[in-house]
Amino acid sequence: MTKFCNKFFLISCKKYSEYFSRNLDGDTLTSRERRSMGLHYFFCTFCRRFAKQLKLIDKVSNDCFEDEKSSCCDKLSESRKEKIREVLKDS
Repeated sequence: MTKFCNKFFLISCKKYSEYFSRNLDGDTLTSRERRSMGLHYFFCTFCRRFAKQLKLIDKVSNDCFEDEKSSCCDKLSESRKEKIREVLKDS
């Protein structure tokens, strides 16, 4: 029974993140992909956290650039911008 469930219903975290990202980008998922995501989401604490974090990032980035007159970069101080540049260089 376990092999049956794994083969037909449960997907890996990697596959879940792929489906979730595609769905967030507006791509249409098949009903099987949506069901697989829902089942995986129900059982996987890590992917629930991932989904919550990615939704937050998406919301903040959309809110940030919603107003064309001001961008996020204009709101940061020069010292904060420099710290961000340093972190990006190190990674």
